[in-house]
Amino acid sequence: MLDVRIALACAVAAGVSTSALDMLTRSADSLGLIDLPNSRKLHLGSIPLVGGLSIFLGVLISALWLGGFSHFIHALLATSAILALLGALDDRYNLSVHVRLLAQALVVLIMISCTGVYIHSLGYLFGRELSLNWMGIPLTVIAVIGLLNAFNMIDGIDGLVGGLSLVAISSILLYSNADRVYGLTTLMLLLGSALIPYLTANLGLFGHKVFLGDAGSMVLGYLFAWILIDFSQSMPTHLPPSDALWCVALPLLDTLAVVYRRLRQGKSPFKPDRGHIHHIIMDTGLGSHRTLAYLIVLAVALALFGSVIRGFGLGVNLLAFFVLAMTYTLVVTRLWKFQEAQKDQAASVYSADEPAAAIRRRLTPKHGMGRTRQAGGTTPILLVRVIKARHSCVRDGTSVVALAVLARISVAIGLVDRPNARKHHVGEVPLVGGLSVLIGLLAGALWLHGLGIFGHTVLATAAVLALLGALDDRYDLSVRARLLVQTVAIAVVIGTTGVYIHSLGHIFGHELTLGWLGMPFTIVAVIGLLNAFNMMDGIDGLAGGLSLISIGAILLYSNITPTRGPAALMLLMASALLPYLASNLGLAGRKVFLGDAGSMVLGYLFAWTLIDFSQTSPRHLSSVDVLWCVALPVLDTLAVMYRRLRQGKSPFKPDRGHIHHIIMGTGLGARSTLICLIILASALAFFGSVVRTFGIAINLTVFSALVIIYILTATRLWRQQMAKHKILPNMQAANDASMPAPPSIRALVGNGQSE
Repeated sequence: MLDVRIALACAVAAGVSTSALDMLTRSADSLGLIDLPNSRKLHLGSIPLVGGLSIFLGVLISALWLGGFSHFIHALLATSAILALLGALDDRYNLSVHVRLLAQALVVLIMISCTGVYIHSLGYLFGRELSLNWMGIPLTVIAVIGLLNAFNMIDGIDGLVGGLSLVAISSILLYSNADRVYGLTTLMLLLGSALIPYLTANLGLFGHKVFLGDAGSMVLGYLFAWILIDFSQSMPTHLPPSDALWCVALPLLDTLAVVYRRLRQGKSPFKPDRGHIHHIIMDTGLGSHRTLAYLIVLAVALALFGSVIRGFGLGVNLLAFFVLAMTYTLVVTRLWKFQEAQKDQAASVYSADEPAAAIRRRLTPKHGMGRTRQAGGTTPILLVRVIKARHSCVRDGTSVVALAVLARISVAIGLVDRPNARKHHVGEVPLVGGLSVLIGLLAGALWLHGLGIFGHTVLATAAVLALLGALDDRYDLSVRARLLVQTVAIAVVIGTTGVYIHSLGHIFGHELTLGWLGMPFTIVAVIGLLNAFNMMDGIDGLAGGLSLISIGAILLYSNITPTRGPAALMLLMASALLPYLASNLGLAGRKVFLGDAGSMVLGYLFAWTLIDFSQTSPRHLSSVDVLWCVALPVLDTLAVMYRRLRQGKSPFKPDRGHIHHIIMGTGLGARSTLICLIILASALAFFGSVVRTFGIAINLTVFSALVIIYILTATRLWRQQMAKHKILPNMQAANDASMPAPPSIRALVGNGQSE
């Protein structure tokens, strides 16, 4: 019987919303609730701003008719009514930002004082609950104001806020697994029902066209904020706080990107412009309906991605959203700058007498109107290239398909490496080898299963690092930004799995345990190895070849069957590496480079595999054995960093002082150098397999001595080569300076004139 009453209440919500929409539309002009076109709003004619009021009236009256709601929901509806009135006044009189923010903060504080509900906990991380206590109250005020303004800011094209609201409702119901009979879930059903009449009118499907207005967008954001807070803070908890972010991901991401860009420009974050994601997409030439469809699909994809990533725990969940926010902000800001530059360039072609702002407006596609495609639009081009690549590679393995697709779109997405003073290759080379390796590895892992929580967490964080590496390849991120994300990823694995370097093994009859110091030591070790592979990636085939040697050494030393766990991960990695190596060495297909995404991921996966083999029971490797498995990258990185620090330079500033540069400086070609280094790496792995039989103490002593010898030898060879390279430039400079030279030199080089 109760289900029937809820269904009737939903019908009441839709009916009241429809009736209110009709009555308010008729009186909108007399109330002054109409939207007029201007330089930023490109619709035609005056449009009633009554959609939000009709939605709220439908929810309010149907909730009162149904009855039986808690004190929390009554307080929520009452404070929502205040915000609806505030929004209507803003639509009518265009209130200042300070007045709106003050009123919104007071409404949130009233809600907290009436119900006692606020964000008092951020969930469990590293086995402990992150409690906020009194600090949760100001955080709640900021969170609620942020989300209601996020919905307000993204309300830029027909149907967008209404569509995103339906996606948010569906996501919350999917994530929460809460009681569907009464409470907030019933309120969301009423809200969804009240949204339908507005959407049909807003999209021009039925009746007079209306807009949502500030009253509607603010109320929708306010309702979703409190629904998510109650679901994540009440007992029983229906969804963790990190899950709440994915339910409203697109409005949050777009608002963060827009606020970041405006602050960087020295503008107020609340000053409107045409820099939101829907403006950027429409400026490629797409119409408003197609833009709406793309954004709804994106919002659904984000919600589904969140439903998958939430299974890896709070740490991975927060890290994934944090990296996604950074990626979204950088990409959207870059696209906006590119489009603004195009408009300025096009404006200069028209007329010097016409103001540039007017020309820019004329060049901007209008909502639902002219669909003239600009030359800068890249979305259709990308789709065509992806489809062509897919048809040509459908019969190959996942890594091969990914390599072919990514290579074809690499120029369009900016993942190409260009020659410079330090990079001596010819032409633009796609930096997509690492991404193809990871995609193949992920596909194989999903098909294989049996990797356990440790394997899944490592792969999830590796995907985050691959995204970080791709962004570094594209935008050349700062060292600090890279190290920060790498540290967070490692901390997530430690907190989620409990695996870290807690012991250095038995030396002189005693086990060297690290205790809590093992956690920062693990962070340093993993960052060191992933950057070692990143730094070593200097000639074709080197990083891939060293990876295959490391895989072989790990499987040889550990003496286990690679059917499950990290050992199986190594076998999958080797298989995914082969198509990349064939392409990188020019044996098949178009030449590609590994890129920072690939080198970082390879080092990261090796680091965690070696830590797991040496720290978990039963131990397959000693703590010193792991060094021999990746000996050459570790030795070369230590030597390079020692030399740079001695020179007073940053250890992360690139130069041509690695072992492959030194060998090529003797006159050997890239292929001969690669063969020499592969032989050296194999010899080190074999030598380690012999030394390890004498015990961990001798093993550690030998490796330490090898480190010292390698550093001294590599540094001395580099200095000798640098001294030789300075002789000819100095002679040429002396000749160009018209300085008197000894007769013997003048006889050799002449006076700088041709005979």
